Amino acid sequence: MREIKFRAKAKSDGRFICGDLSYCFGEAYINSEMIYYDSISQFCGYDSEGNEIYEGDEVIAHDKIYTVELKPKYGLFNDLKFCVKK
Repeated sequence: MREIKFRAKAKSDGRFICGDLSYCFGEAYINSEMIYYDSISQFCGYDSEGNEIYEGDEVIAHDKIYTVELKPKYGLFNDLKFCVKK
């Protein structure tokens, strides 16, 4: 089963945090920390070096640079072992 988690920028100090996403009173949170809504991206898998890949990340595969998009309706990268995060 695929791991479901999210990454976003924290409002408190601007760092990226990963974990469970929740909403409360119109605000978005990851692990109880308030985040910027427009910075949310979902986990997609790991690259060949074991780095986590999220929506919007750029990856290099077959000497080309690609931007990762998560489109559940059409599927997603089942195996990111062939690419390296830029």
